[in-house]
Amino acid sequence: AEEVVTSGSTAAAAVVASGVSHAFVVGEQGLREELQLAGVPTVLESPPEPFDECVFRSWAETLPSVGAVVVGHDEAFSYTKLAAASMLLQRGSDACIFIGTNPDTGNRDVAGYLVPEAGSIIAAVEAASGRD
Repeated sequence: AEEVVTSGSTAAAAVVASGVSHAFVVGEQGLREELQLAGVPTVLESPPEPFDECVFRSWAETLPSVGAVVVGHDEAFSYTKLAAASMLLQRGSDACIFIGTNPDTGNRDVAGYLVPEAGSIIAAVEAASGRD
């Protein structure tokens, strides 16, 4: 194939098309790289782990406003990342777009069990933020 289009590059194009200046990413490094290649700065500082409400609030106050929260596959997904995505979506209200890269909730492993995929993480962020 001459060109490969990934869910990350499609998400990055949607963020660029909406004119967003900064994005928060719940996802793997490749998703961050797609956004950066498209010219969208991402919040680079990870939320403090494990979750502590006082420490989290102090960290959150240092964050710039973001115009997008982009959620994809994240094997290090945590309660703290969920809280950060939820807070940023609520803080930004309708001016902050919410983009999920892939609605697949899971893939079967070799034993036939569902292994969570991006759609499961997207659903968690939707539930925690009240956004869809």
